[in-house]
Amino acid sequence: MEQAHDAILRDSTERRRAELELREAQQRLEHVVSSSPAVLYTLALDDGQAAVSWVSDNVERLTGDTAAEALAPGRWLARVHPEDQGRITLAAAQADDFLTEEFRLLHKSGACRWICAEQVLIRNAAGAPVEAVGSWSDITARKQTELSLEQSEEQYRLLFSHNPQPMWVYEDSTLAFLAVNEAAVGHYGYSRQEFMAMKTSDLRPPGEAAAFDELVASRGWEPDRQAFRSPRIWKHRRRDGKLIDIETARSPIELGGRRAWLEIVTDVSEKKQFEARFLQVQKLESVGRLAGGIAHDFNNLLAVILGYSELLAGRLQDPADLRDLDEIRKAGERAAALTRQLLAFSRHQVLQPRVVDLNAVVVDVEAMLRRLIGEGIELVTAFRADAGQALVDPGQVEQVIVNLAVNARDAMPEGGKLVLETAPVEIDATYAEGHPDAHLGPHVMIAFSDTGYGMDAETRLHIFEPFFTTKEQGKGTGLGLSTVYGIVQQSGGHIDVYSEPGRGTTFKVYFPRVDRAAESPAKRSTAPRARPGGSETVLLVEDETALRPLIRAALEGGGYQVFDAASAEAALSLADALGAPIHLLLTDLVMPGFSGPELASRLAAIRPEVRVLFMSAYSGNLVGLRNLLPPGAEFLGKPFTLNGLLEKVREVLDTPLADPDAAA
Repeated sequence: MEQAHDAILRDSTERRRAELELREAQQRLEHVVSSSPAVLYTLALDDGQAAVSWVSDNVERLTGDTAAEALAPGRWLARVHPEDQGRITLAAAQADDFLTEEFRLLHKSGACRWICAEQVLIRNAAGAPVEAVGSWSDITARKQTELSLEQSEEQYRLLFSHNPQPMWVYEDSTLAFLAVNEAAVGHYGYSRQEFMAMKTSDLRPPGEAAAFDELVASRGWEPDRQAFRSPRIWKHRRRDGKLIDIETARSPIELGGRRAWLEIVTDVSEKKQFEARFLQVQKLESVGRLAGGIAHDFNNLLAVILGYSELLAGRLQDPADLRDLDEIRKAGERAAALTRQLLAFSRHQVLQPRVVDLNAVVVDVEAMLRRLIGEGIELVTAFRADAGQALVDPGQVEQVIVNLAVNARDAMPEGGKLVLETAPVEIDATYAEGHPDAHLGPHVMIAFSDTGYGMDAETRLHIFEPFFTTKEQGKGTGLGLSTVYGIVQQSGGHIDVYSEPGRGTTFKVYFPRVDRAAESPAKRSTAPRARPGGSETVLLVEDETALRPLIRAALEGGGYQVFDAASAEAALSLADALGAPIHLLLTDLVMPGFSGPELASRLAAIRPEVRVLFMSAYSGNLVGLRNLLPPGAEFLGKPFTLNGLLEKVREVLDTPLADPDAAA
């Protein structure tokens, strides 16, 4: 009996120990399940239908439903987001025993959570699926990160692909293109496939190979240094062969595990052309000031040469001596013509502007132009009736037209066509941005288009410079276009040229348009006049020492009583000291101290009866030119003939004085 009793006790003890171990294992399992972030479940499979047969208690954290609520028929499928329900694979229909899929579950609160579902099929002895065991894991945080990354990558892709600036990525080691955007394809003309078969060095012209090799050798790819490197200016060759100036900015990046560079390209060709235009305008301004100063001094010297030549001509009797003297005179007159062109270029000539219909000005010279260009060149005119009026010196505009026509003729030695057009034009901000000497507003345009040789870009930069010419030696002075430039600029206008070798040239001249009726030219008396001369008193003011005695001698030879001074200050002192009346003030326009117009104003205060005649070798700068001379002032340009001087003096003395009360 004792042995049987001991066996029963041992059996009971072992059973209780096994039960205890089982309870402990169950408790551990329940603890693991309840504390697991994943929800565990089983699905009972019956005739292709699946129903949740068990679910862990932590399902409430995932869906808001208790475990009991989650076991209600159809409850778990109702929690699947409507857009994802069609993607849920029925456990009985899956081909593999293992299944992983991602979808969205709706929490009882309405929040949406991303779930990763993993299932394993359990089959019976016949191989039919009878149950599925699986887990639901909350992957919302990971999914949001992935979606954010995808959105960010899409934004960067769009920024790269649709950026208006050409952009590309090229490999650091091979310089091969790895990616190019649409702007690069459109701007350079290469297809995307062509780009991807090229290297960045293929875009460089041969002249930049050495500089680019130096850059490649020193570029220093550093993954931690993401800032764009200092931009560089290069030349690139487009697919059509045209060279463009570009500015690049680069940044090191990694693409697909490869060291690479992101490069942004800016086409600065127009910017450089504008800079070249601006520098050329500045250069022409500087050359103009120099030319104006030289022309001024030359005109004073030529006035002396021509004046004394004229005096000598009246004294010499020998025909041979007179012939020699005539050659001196002719040379002086040719030199005077050149200085007039220099003054026109430097905008130091006196204009006599009035409101004119530019169509009428062009029509007036059309017949002369046809004779000038010859029969081998066809002249075609197209005048817009509404072209408009401009405040210009019509004589100077005619010179512009003639010079441009001659320039076109010389560019077509074998014949061609010259088209002369007029039209109203509005210069807007877009045009003015690329043309620094253009002014906004309405203009009248005169265009000259020929079918001649044309010019390259380098030649176009210099055509308005004095003495620059592409003609062979002896065929031109190089002052025709510079004269045109000066006249247009002095008139407040703008001139532009477009030309290509072999495709002819178009000059477009713009004069500011005015909304006023055209003025008729002032008429002077044509009655015959006796030999110029008189007995009036003339106050001569001239700071050029060599010229003053010559003018005095000419005036005294004409019978006038002359008092002369070398400065405005000396002239005022002389006028104060003179008791006799002063009939005419003959004064230089620009002098040291104060100007001729200021002298005239001060003298008129004490000598209201005095008439004034200004003379000058040039008339100051552009602004001074328009503001220095009083309205209606009489002017005599140097050099002048002595007879011309006497005629002008007589004309001014014979002109009635204006009534100051009527003017007021």
